[in-house]
Amino acid sequence: MPDEASTNNNLLDIIADPASIIIVKLSLMIGLLVISLDIDLIDGTRTWYPDCLEKPIEGCQFISVEQAYNFYVSYGKKGGFDIRRGGQYKAKGFADATLKYFYCTREGLNQNSNGKSGDNNSDSDITEQSEVSDVSHRFGDVKKKKPRRRTSFRCGCLASLTIKKIGNIFQVTKFEDGHNHPLVAETDMIFMKNSRKMGYTKQHFLYQVSNANFGPAIGFRLMKQLHGGFDRVGTTVIDCKNQKKKISVFIGDRDAQMAVEKLLSRKLHSPGFFVNYFKGEAYIL
Repeated sequence: MPDEASTNNNLLDIIADPASIIIVKLSLMIGLLVISLDIDLIDGTRTWYPDCLEKPIEGCQFISVEQAYNFYVSYGKKGGFDIRRGGQYKAKGFADATLKYFYCTREGLNQNSNGKSGDNNSDSDITEQSEVSDVSHRFGDVKKKKPRRRTSFRCGCLASLTIKKIGNIFQVTKFEDGHNHPLVAETDMIFMKNSRKMGYTKQHFLYQVSNANFGPAIGFRLMKQLHGGFDRVGTTVIDCKNQKKKISVFIGDRDAQMAVEKLLSRKLHSPGFFVNYFKGEAYIL
């Protein structure tokens, strides 16, 4: 039986020789999530593969685009990555898309400092300035909205799924399973975008909590008590705040009109109820 020193020397000789081995395949277990990792010894790149039994393969068929998307989303939840819809191609004479693409959410690269992807184009800047000056000439000074600064987590991941319509079915023509970024651990999967759903029940609950003069953070804690834990809510406190913002934007400056409509509806259904209102200048209540 060879000693440990000779075994280590042989292993170092194999790794040092690129002709003998190029890719090392490893199998990692993070919690209950099994991940396959390929390491390229030439350039040091790593590729992560979800170790799931149910995965799309080239040649599998789906009835519709939604069925393919839902299957890919379910595979992403088990594998530890998020999915987003990509572009599509519609052939001439067809009502539906003949090619549809789905990507990992980390597909693509970061944008430039000016908020635009690709190289800087002076012609587009001149056109944008002329449009702003034209609007300012007609309606006065217009304050250009400053783009919101937010971090980007895209890293050029090539994982994707492509389906093609053949007859009345959609068939997988290309499937890239490798990711160039670590996959999400099982304990953190509840924070994935595809795992967070703000359904109608939760939206209505937050609306009722808002009517009781409670903020979205308190509403999130109430949902935690109702569901039995933060990991069972299915949303985060940031999602609740965003939902409250959507409600406020939807109402806008119609809050007084909504109050009047509610009182008039009560008057219509309750004969003993009376309400009257007056409008002043510029139809202000």
